[in-house]
Amino acid sequence: IEFLSYLSFFRGFMKKSYRGEIMIYAILDQRDEGKILREDHVVFWKQGSIHFLETWCLQHGSTLRGRLEASRYILHSHQRVPVLISEATKDLMFPCKALSSKENVWINYRGVFSYTEEDKQIVFEFLNGEKIKVDTSMHCVKRSMLLCEKYMEYLYAYT
Repeated sequence: IEFLSYLSFFRGFMKKSYRGEIMIYAILDQRDEGKILREDHVVFWKQGSIHFLETWCLQHGSTLRGRLEASRYILHSHQRVPVLISEATKDLMFPCKALSSKENVWINYRGVFSYTEEDKQIVFEFLNGEKIKVDTSMHCVKRSMLLCEKYMEYLYAYT
């Protein structure tokens, strides 16, 4: 029963806005809770990003582990691979740090407008104009963006 009430809450959280779907731009781990940057507002999540991503994947009929394995297989890579949440919406989340990191940041490739380096941090600007700073290297971000592009090319080739 607890799991069902949890899924009901999650469905309510993911409801569509009057413009269509609500895009999630980023998921930020901050010790034992998460912060979810949506296009319309910020939501605090009691569990971390992995728990949120697992629930989001389940909502689309798969597990996070299954999505990660598929991504590793398709991209022939094992480090910081993106996770395709939904083939329909093309939400593709990539981690800025190792999956085991307690303070990870996940970025939605589809929502990135631009990214720049500033004081040894990367500033992501999203389609709605929101910006966040992330402690990661430009090399890692460029690699992640390239992996996302390859994944999207793969999806378009088979859809």
